[in-house]
Amino acid sequence: FNPVVSAVFALRRELSAGELLAFVAVQITGGVAGTLVAHAMFAEPLVQFSLRERSGPAQWLSEAVATFALVLTILGTLRARPAAVPASVALVIVAG
Repeated sequence: FNPVVSAVFALRRELSAGELLAFVAVQITGGVAGTLVAHAMFAEPLVQFSLRERSGPAQWLSEAVATFALVLTILGTLRARPAAVPASVALVIVAG
């Protein structure tokens, strides 16, 4: 999941500071591990430097919109139908 989602739950006092740090560390580790697996699946060098810059206002805006949609979906679904949160998260990710 997104570290911003974890931060929102920490702000709601549903995660302690220690839990937040642990969640973010695991989320970053999972992202790195997923990248390594994706590189291995496509027979790419596991560690490589990008030859193309992938940063800028458009990328930051798209990340902000996707994160907003994810947080809004989680909080709205928790309020309306908590059991549906996993499916709602999956649908928002697929829609993105």
